[in-house]
Amino acid sequence: KQWYQRRVRVGASGGRVFNYGTACQLVQTVPTDTVNVAPGARLCLYTKDSHLLTAASLNGGNALSLIPRDPDVSYERLFELGWRRRDTALRCVPTFRGERHDVEARGSFINITPGNFTLGDMVAAVCRGLVANVVEMMGGVGEGRLFAVGIAERPLLGYFVKEYLGAFGCGETSAATGCIKFNRDICSAAVK
Repeated sequence: KQWYQRRVRVGASGGRVFNYGTACQLVQTVPTDTVNVAPGARLCLYTKDSHLLTAASLNGGNALSLIPRDPDVSYERLFELGWRRRDTALRCVPTFRGERHDVEARGSFINITPGNFTLGDMVAAVCRGLVANVVEMMGGVGEGRLFAVGIAERPLLGYFVKEYLGAFGCGETSAATGCIKFNRDICSAAVK
């Protein structure tokens, strides 16, 4: 099956938003003639010249909350441990709650060795997997300015966002702020 995998040249009239919160989302503006999309993505009309292609996962911060840890270990500490192990060979498919397009999907860890099944490795693997999952749901990676929101205090997530999606413009903690900036860019480009 040939899903949406061509690199879309969005330029100044469009962009992308990656959002991390309880769940992760990836949104991309695409031309209105885009019709063939991956099963995990949805199209909706955005402007007269573009659609929004959206991959809205059911998994995000809620997946990290499933990692067994001592109650005294804060989320800041988890991300610190994950940062130290960001190049781990451990991989995670973090679909612990399934997905809208595949309610039977389940999460898993792969490439487990005695040396890489630590708390830091698990956190890094889940974070990598969260970004990889929405990119896969989207059916590929487009081009255009990227806003990454919800990751300002999460350098580990920023690391994987850059790895999978490229450099990003903002890391505000608020999804609303990122969406306002994204929309402002679209509107200002349309007026020019």
